[in-house]
Amino acid sequence: MKIYVIIHDATNLLIGIGGKSGKVPTTRQGYHLPGGTIDRNESALAAASRELREETGIELEFTDSNSYSFSMKLDDMDVSFLVARVESVNALTRDFHRPAVTNEHDEPFESLEIIELHNCWLQDGFSNAYKTNWFGDGLKEAKTKGFLQ
Repeated sequence: MKIYVIIHDATNLLIGIGGKSGKVPTTRQGYHLPGGTIDRNESALAAASRELREETGIELEFTDSNSYSFSMKLDDMDVSFLVARVESVNALTRDFHRPAVTNEHDEPFESLEIIELHNCWLQDGFSNAYKTNWFGDGLKEAKTKGFLQ
């Protein structure tokens, strides 16, 4: 199962750009949410924290009281999204230093970007062309569920 993390504040969304991933590592294109595979015997909350740390260097601990989660079926795969509102996305990204590459099949992002939260799923960076449409679908569903307030 996969889990992706939606980090936002009142007006902005955190996204990742670049870095390589995949069985045959290729450079990510478009906008990405931090996330990946939930390891065996790992909780979804623990996986979300680990993936966020590995891909962005950001340390956040998720609990049932500071985050919301939901699952969707995307391309016949069960995909979970964890939504967490922070005080300031800008503060999280201000001193970004790319973490060391420890897994050639899932490198950290080259950069972190901030995009406007309002209708963010309509951004061109979330598209089939970049294989990032799952992220756009998850963001739209999070908005529909009232998790992006």
